[in-house]
Amino acid sequence: MATVTINPQPITLTPAIVDGVICTDQTTGIPFRTHILDTGLNPATHSFVCTLDGIVIAPTGSSIDVSVPGVYTVVATNITTGCDSPVATATVTTSF
Repeated sequence: MATVTINPQPITLTPAIVDGVICTDQTTGIPFRTHILDTGLNPATHSFVCTLDGIVIAPTGSSIDVSVPGVYTVVATNITTGCDSPVATATVTTSF
């Protein structure tokens, strides 16, 4: 008879980023209100890869203050297990 040992790994939660709006001055095009994408995850236990419209933004932590509209994605990696989270997506739009 064989013995099997199962060592469950901690689940890497999906980052909790949400859609948002940045406000831009109509004349200058300069943002005066940004949007914070906060994963809600601990940077001591996770590393993060964030993209804007498919292009990696480097480096990022557990939250990022964005001033450019587009589709943002975040993947968190559990530092201990190396397991990646599901991809989280948020759309940031501009208001004048």
